Amino acid sequence: MAPAVDVLLCETMSSADEAAAAASAAAATGKPVWISWTLQDASDGEPRLRSGESLQAAWDRVKDIPCLQAILINCSSPGTVGAAVPCLRRLAPAGVRVGGYANGFRQTTGEWLEGRGKADINDVGDYDEVGDLLPGAYAAHAASWVRAGAGVVGGCCGVGPAHIESVSALLQREGGALEYDSCSAERRVPPP
Repeated sequence: MAPAVDVLLCETMSSADEAAAAASAAAATGKPVWISWTLQDASDGEPRLRSGESLQAAWDRVKDIPCLQAILINCSSPGTVGAAVPCLRRLAPAGVRVGGYANGFRQTTGEWLEGRGKADINDVGDYDEVGDLLPGAYAAHAASWVRAGAGVVGGCCGVGPAHIESVSALLQREGGALEYDSCSAERRVPPP
């Protein structure tokens, strides 16, 4: 595996222990490690993992993992990612990237699991008639994450090529020139 792998991404981690276990196993390979947590979408105040733990508690469990290069948020609503990026920025030391890649639909994971109706936590005009986030609206969210300090942005469930194309175009128009990082083979936005 080692010759064909650039980075190991431990994603959609819902608890501090789960992230620590996955990242420890990933770090044993000597490859760069990225961790991405999933958050409660309707939490008030401080962003919380789906387990109920704070981002601070999650960070405390992984901050000494060797090869840790990025901490991210995924599989959450765009607004939740936006609320978490400043917290990640405060936690991450120099050299550790932060960012996120949100879901592209109205219904949040928690509501889906509980069998409730569609969430009403985002701007109604951002969605089409079936509840999918429009590409331009997703791009506006991603640009706000970059302004808040994200250096890595992308898309999770329900986000497709049109969304990513919109993100790229908007960031280029706003002056966030994308650059290519040959070490990790990714296009990224330089930190502010």
